[in-house]
Amino acid sequence: MTPISRGNASPTVERFRQQNEWFATLFDGMTDILCLKDPDGRWLVANQACLELFDLVGIEYSGFSAEELAPLAPKRAAYLLASRESDRRTWDEGRAYSYEWVVPMDDGINKLPTEIGDGAFIGSDTQRVAPVRVGKDAYVAAGATITKDVPDGALAITRVPQTHIEGYTERRRMRAARKKEG
Repeated sequence: MTPISRGNASPTVERFRQQNEWFATLFDGMTDILCLKDPDGRWLVANQACLELFDLVGIEYSGFSAEELAPLAPKRAAYLLASRESDRRTWDEGRAYSYEWVVPMDDGINKLPTEIGDGAFIGSDTQRVAPVRVGKDAYVAAGATITKDVPDGALAITRVPQTHIEGYTERRRMRAARKKEG
């Protein structure tokens, strides 16, 4: 049997490879954590953001459950194990279940938590600058940067008018050149 290589692959196989590469690029390029698991909770594929959040970069995770991965990432073990609840609800309800929990990030001195209330909706491409709390049944609009607590049931929107600083690039280049000259 001849192995399939780029030189002898059928157009269908080649198209599949290309689409797989596109998917992998898109999947890894997302800033939200993404992890696909089977019905038994075994990890199949995770994006870079997920691997970084759970301290699993460089660890073979595919085919392993949260219980099996937790000892390999002791700082994030509690969060790995907490993901079992969202997995269970997804499979029980037969639909995607969005679940967020407090994952403190280290500022070098203190742990800074972000708390997400039950039923809260977090839009895509949002940032939450800890420590903040998003209340129960609150909504955070897509693209928002949240720096203050969002009350229960509220909608948080952060938008500023687009502004242009004319001549900025030239002034920046001039400052850099002066700095370089000494």
